[in-house]
Amino acid sequence: MSPIRRDSKPSGPQRGRSASGGTRSDAGAPGENKGPRALAEILSQLNVLRGHGRSQGNRQLAELWERIAGPEISGRTKVIGLRNGALVVGVSSTALLGELTSFHSHQLLEALRGDSEGRRIKGLKFQLRSSATGSGGRST
Repeated sequence: MSPIRRDSKPSGPQRGRSASGGTRSDAGAPGENKGPRALAEILSQLNVLRGHGRSQGNRQLAELWERIAGPEISGRTKVIGLRNGALVVGVSSTALLGELTSFHSHQLLEALRGDSEGRRIKGLKFQLRSSATGSGGRST
């Protein structure tokens, strides 16, 4: 007796597709609420998509860096951002890069972690950047 073979494709229209083969605009992820949503939720998603929270977060990081590093160091560096828990800072010269990496990184990291705003920082990385000048991450 030979085994019965069944076609694995369903005979009716597939989920997310109309009978004409195009995608339906109301198809969504399973469990997605298709009813009205709160305006606050929509605005929050819009802010995330446009990166507004990121720029505000970078501004806060730059202010924290300026406060911790002081005017001499922060004037020759620029906060690039937070990547995988490490604060990435652009440095204006190789001499400063060597000095910060060799002599100051441990103290700066401990000072950042000691600040209430810097507790989420797990590491400190310096990168050579020719445009890493300005006060607290703002180019001059």
